[in-house]
Amino acid sequence: MNRRSVLAALATGTAALAGCLGDSDGENGDDDGVPTPEPTPTASPTPTPENPVDLTVEAVTVAPQVVTLDTPDSIATYGGRDAQFLLVEVTVAEDLAPADLTLTAGGEEYEPREWIGEGLSLYPYGDLYFATEGETGWVAFELPKPLGSSSATLDWPGGSDDLAGAVVGALNREPTSFDVTVEAPAEVPADSPATLSVSVANTGDATGTFVGALNRTGPSVAYTPETATELTVEPGATDTWEYSYTPDLEDAGAAFTFVFVWRDGDERREIGIVEPEESGSDSS
Repeated sequence: MNRRSVLAALATGTAALAGCLGDSDGENGDDDGVPTPEPTPTASPTPTPENPVDLTVEAVTVAPQVVTLDTPDSIATYGGRDAQFLLVEVTVAEDLAPADLTLTAGGEEYEPREWIGEGLSLYPYGDLYFATEGETGWVAFELPKPLGSSSATLDWPGGSDDLAGAVVGALNREPTSFDVTVEAPAEVPADSPATLSVSVANTGDATGTFVGALNRTGPSVAYTPETATELTVEPGATDTWEYSYTPDLEDAGAAFTFVFVWRDGDERREIGIVEPEESGSDSS
């Protein structure tokens, strides 16, 4: 992570003043033999914006996809195999349009995505940045994958921030592929947790980050977002993510469904809710 408060200083140029030396006491205006010095060249001032912006970079991360709303009551992943997102959390002390932040890499300049899907937030990070004074939020740059550049710089009026080597390295990773297995119980007692288990195997040759989004239908809602997950998996390795939901006692006899989605697919697991077992009494 790169945390830095940057206030660009106003640059000024410097100039040397050249004066005349000696007097002329001859009728023909000859000088007294003291040479007149040549003027010192004036350095060109560094151009700066009229109003440099007080901006703090709070966090920087790389994600192959992002998760946000795709309808008012469900979430999904956004981003293709040959694309990725650089996510930068910023705090800005004054009004600054998102388009005034740019990322320069490999001779190309990128502007952030002001809208992704239907949402104003990125799961699990937080709200997108909008031009509000004193706001903290996330700026999302959609970039090619791999980036194909050894450096990248975030720029804004009056300031800049060179991305750390680890971040640039992550941006230069090749795409990879995953095999996904989703498991859940067929039923669960009311007031007991039902656990969804997602196993992700990296079948490619490069380290990759798997991104998934989880929604739920029932037992008392038509559709609702639950959460998002990111798993960084080495080539040939498998990692597992679990999530639990506990139905209420009054939900006994109903059912609910986990809906897990990722870039290349989706899986549904319906779980029935049964009456909890009654505690037996001891007999002598």
